[in-house]
Amino acid sequence: MSKYKFLNYVGYLITSFLKYYPVFGLFYFLKNKKSIITILLLSMIFAIYVFITWEDILNVASANGKNGSSAYGFLSMTINIKKYFDIDVNNIMIMFINLLFVLLLYKLKFKKKLVSTNFQYCEIFLLGGGVYIFTFLMDTHHDYRMMFLLFCVPLILIMKDRNFKFFYIIVIILAFELQKLIFLFGFWGGAINTLSKLILFYLTSIVYLNIIEKKLTKIINLKNIINE
Repeated sequence: MSKYKFLNYVGYLITSFLKYYPVFGLFYFLKNKKSIITILLLSMIFAIYVFITWEDILNVASANGKNGSSAYGFLSMTINIKKYFDIDVNNIMIMFINLLFVLLLYKLKFKKKLVSTNFQYCEIFLLGGGVYIFTFLMDTHHDYRMMFLLFCVPLILIMKDRNFKFFYIIVIILAFELQKLIFLFGFWGGAINTLSKLILFYLTSIVYLNIIEKKLTKIINLKNIINE
């Protein structure tokens, strides 16, 4: 968030090299036409780094393992379904069904509703929301990585839509409080926590899509004005 752009780019790459998943906050830099080139360049640099360190990445992934306990993501959900109900579910199929559901939900229900909403703190929402959304889609992830959702809170707190705002806050609290929910409700506490994480994925994706769409629309319109 420094006023020196180069420092932001270096800081972003360093954190992504160290922990990988911060790379999904890349659209934090989406501001104008030139920023698209910046995003592509940063993506290429990270891709080269991944290529060079691929064996190390595989070793880290194998050491972390895959589980559904104290974790989030579609793979985590399918692991839990297998563990508690002995039902094999295709993770890729579940992922694509939920992606389709989010896109339809946004287009049919929320796109018109949010068209006149002027969001503030969009950049840090794209940072935190991007990490949560894309890590949710890929593999299983320990719950501590949801700390990036704190970057979404400033935008949510000043939303004029009170129903959306309060629902989001309630869901994010339930998503963070796995141990307390299990202590109070046992198995069903864990189920509530998992459902909250999924709903949080939907809500965050809806706002994320709206911000990206508005930013791209603005960039395209500016380009058309310049050409005229």
